[in-house]
Amino acid sequence: MRILSAGFISRFPQRMINLHPALLPDDSGDTYTTSDGSEIPALRGLHVIERAIEASLKVTGSTIHYVIPAVDAGPVIGRAEVAIEPGDTPDTLQEKLKNQEHRLIVEAVRAYAEQVRLVAPTQ
Repeated sequence: MRILSAGFISRFPQRMINLHPALLPDDSGDTYTTSDGSEIPALRGLHVIERAIEASLKVTGSTIHYVIPAVDAGPVIGRAEVAIEPGDTPDTLQEKLKNQEHRLIVEAVRAYAEQVRLVAPTQ
C-alpha cells in the first residue's frame, strides 16, 4: 500500500478509487452514523479491522471513495455496513468485508461506465 503524492493525484481527479475496510462519512468528519442511528468513529489509515474489534464496535463496513491527497477522506461512492459478531477475529471480519467490497467495486465500475457512456461523444 502506498500514499500517493498530491501532485500525482491531481493529474487524475476523480479517476482513482480506494476500497477502505471501514465506514467513512460523506463529510470527512470524525464519526459515521450507522443505519440504526449509532455514531461510530471514522477509522482511517491502517489496521482498521483490528481497531474496530479492539474498540468493541458492533458494526463496521467497507467504503469505496475517490482518492484525494488526504488519506481516506475523498468523496464517497458507496459503502456497506457489516455486523461485528461476538467471536469475530480480524480474519473472519476481513472475509465478511471482502464480500461487500466485491459487490461495491462492481457497482462503482458499472456506475462509472454508465456515466462515461452517457457523456461520451457518439461516433
